[in-house]
Amino acid sequence: MTESELIKEHAYIVDIIYRKYFSASGVSEQDLKQEGMVALLKAARTFCEGKGAKFETYAGTVIHNRLIDVVRKEKSDRVIAIQDGDACVNTTPEQIFWGKERGREIEKVLKDKCSDIELAIYKSHYLGRSYSEIAFTFGITKKKVDNTVQKVKKVIAEDVGG
Repeated sequence: MTESELIKEHAYIVDIIYRKYFSASGVSEQDLKQEGMVALLKAARTFCEGKGAKFETYAGTVIHNRLIDVVRKEKSDRVIAIQDGDACVNTTPEQIFWGKERGREIEKVLKDKCSDIELAIYKSHYLGRSYSEIAFTFGITKKKVDNTVQKVKKVIAEDVGG
């Protein structure tokens, strides 16, 4: 099967996967779909039939990983913009945490109430990493990740007024 035929036949995979990221990502639907199609093209070019995986499985993984990268980059770019003072929309505890205007006050409160590891876990979550990825990185359970994220959010909401 040619590369073009593979892409036409499996474009539905992009539609299925990009929708998972669209609503909460902050990335436009068109951009996500385009990135998904680029990933599908990459999958078509790099797929090796002799490895024992189906093309659908391989393509799904490549697309999924690419969209995760795109969403992470978008969230990271937003954090940088907020820290630089380009955008300060203080509507959630997370946005307040990263807002430049009140950053020093919040940082002081969190340093007093949270450990360095808790802050690192929270930052990883805020930047779009999944609980599974964070748990693996820090060698803890997903439940511990959730508990930590909830604790930091509660500290922000209660002690800083988020």
